[in-house]
Amino acid sequence: MARSSRTRLRESCSGLRGAASRPSVRCRVCTPRADRADSGMPLRQPAHVKAWHHASMETPCESGPVGTTASPGGAASGLDLRELAALVQEDWRTHRRSIGSAGFHALLVQRLGAWRRHVPLPWRKLLSGVYGVLSTLVRNVYGIDLPDRTSIGRRVFIAHHVGVQVDGHAVIGDDVMIRHNVTIGLGDSRTSLAAPVIGDGVRIGAGAVIVGGVSIGASAIIGPNALVVTDVPPGATVFAPSARQMKPAR
Repeated sequence: MARSSRTRLRESCSGLRGAASRPSVRCRVCTPRADRADSGMPLRQPAHVKAWHHASMETPCESGPVGTTASPGGAASGLDLRELAALVQEDWRTHRRSIGSAGFHALLVQRLGAWRRHVPLPWRKLLSGVYGVLSTLVRNVYGIDLPDRTSIGRRVFIAHHVGVQVDGHAVIGDDVMIRHNVTIGLGDSRTSLAAPVIGDGVRIGAGAVIVGGVSIGASAIIGPNALVVTDVPPGATVFAPSARQMKPAR
């Protein structure tokens, strides 16, 4: 009987914990969890979520430099040109078939940047220059910072632009909605490789901040202006305290 993805994930993490002779080899998603196991700290829920674009759900983690995964870039990684075009068309449909959508433009550039990593030289060098110009325009005009190394799934919907900041180490699953002024970033210097893992179908409200090596379970709802620094179970809703009414000054 074939081994389950979860079994292979545990084996891959165990292999990382045992690689004392190769301290510079790690997976940016598994390693924070493996480090907590070594230190005796309580383990949270599994850091990985069911996102087909993250290669560790299909095969054990491959050796790579610190800060990388087996499949950086997400759904666009390793596709041929026809598959990339189909993925971009799906993004366009997700953004209500609006060719002027800032969210669609940001994802289009991110997909291009992730895809060009697998293009042979010298075309890769040319595409890297094009990607550099386009990503700068998206960041400066729309205010969306979506690195090409961020692992992004399918049908991700960026509902509004301005102030969307996503770290390159983050993992975002399928069918995720991101509103404006959202930050998905690293924690403090002690967890420099720990970035959020966003599950499938998560909804992230305006002004939300998700930082550190936290796991957001599938179909969870992150309310507006919520600060998330701990794991959120699947289907849960988290929200910031509402504003309090103060007595007028006398």
